[in-house]
Amino acid sequence: MRRLLLIAALVVVIGGTLAWQIQQDGGYLLIAYRDYTIDMSLWVAALVLIAAIFLWRGLKSVWRWIKDPRKGLFGGYSRRDRGRMQTAQGMMQFSEGRWDQAGKTLKKSIKRSDTPLINCLTAATAAYEAGNFSEARDLLVRADGLAPGSHLAIELLRAKMYLRENRNQEAVAILERLNSSQPDHREVFRLLLQVYRKTGNWSQLEKLLPAMRRIKPLLELEMAELEIEVYSHLFTDAANAGDAAEILRLWEEMPPVVRRSRRVVESYVNSLHLAGESPRAEKLLRKILSSEWDSGLVRLYGIVESEDASRQLMKAESWLANHGDDANLLLTLGRLCQRNRLWGKARDYLQASLDRQQEPEVYAELARLMAQLGEKEKSAFYYQQGLLHHTGIH
Repeated sequence: MRRLLLIAALVVVIGGTLAWQIQQDGGYLLIAYRDYTIDMSLWVAALVLIAAIFLWRGLKSVWRWIKDPRKGLFGGYSRRDRGRMQTAQGMMQFSEGRWDQAGKTLKKSIKRSDTPLINCLTAATAAYEAGNFSEARDLLVRADGLAPGSHLAIELLRAKMYLRENRNQEAVAILERLNSSQPDHREVFRLLLQVYRKTGNWSQLEKLLPAMRRIKPLLELEMAELEIEVYSHLFTDAANAGDAAEILRLWEEMPPVVRRSRRVVESYVNSLHLAGESPRAEKLLRKILSSEWDSGLVRLYGIVESEDASRQLMKAESWLANHGDDANLLLTLGRLCQRNRLWGKARDYLQASLDRQQEPEVYAELARLMAQLGEKEKSAFYYQQGLLHHTGIH
């Protein structure tokens, strides 16, 4: 309004001044060509010249508009078309990773764009990538006012920004709210998975697994890896807390396909052993190894303790017929013989294992056995060799 009043005042002042000047001195202009003459006052000639200029510009504008209808009659593009071209330019800059330019271009185009919310959110992302965090947050606030019904998109972007800044608590608060209001939303689940993994919140991840199996935000192989990872960590956490009941609950409630994973079985067995439930672990390993051989699991069989040590040794020795060259089985037999105080057999089995694999673990067992037998020099030798193999020096 002030601008219009100022323009009107200027028109009145300039018009009045010109009218007064014309009355004071009209001037005179004479144009002669052969037998033709044109005479008029100077001011009329000036008005004719100005009118001719405007007419010429008008004709040029019409011609440009005919060639390119997107342009207005006065030579420029319409507001909407300028917005579209600016949006396209900003999106191109964004795709090329020119964050500063993209942020500025898209920010300018918000008012002219057909899709102001998209421009605003993309400008916020560009500003964030360029390190302009405060501007990015201001743009998100602005986006809230552009489309009140687009709360989900805005909050998802805000949560992603918090995750990038390691502001995990703020990200979790947003994502858990969104999960309550937008259940089964794949992107929300993916971001919750990311932040729970980042913070080691495996118990919360376990609660998400049933819904994730249903809506499938991950590929099948990724989902299987996630379940194995979650339950392995949960077993470790429960073992560290000495919570045998929680270990058993996890094993009973996990999907059968996860229970068949070797990594999960190893984690479960180790956790039972640490929580004082070795006999239960020994029974499970005995059952698995009797039907399907696994060298890694047979190594664990020598670590867990059964209620009957001699029976456990007899079971392990029964596997020699088919797996006598397995270095891990020989290591397990050496350990079980020590537990049964069969020192000579223990030494033979451990030496046989060492002949097949020079592992620090085997050297350590031999060192302990030699110390038990009072052979201190040999014990020191085996400890030294184990340390050298552990550090990679041979």
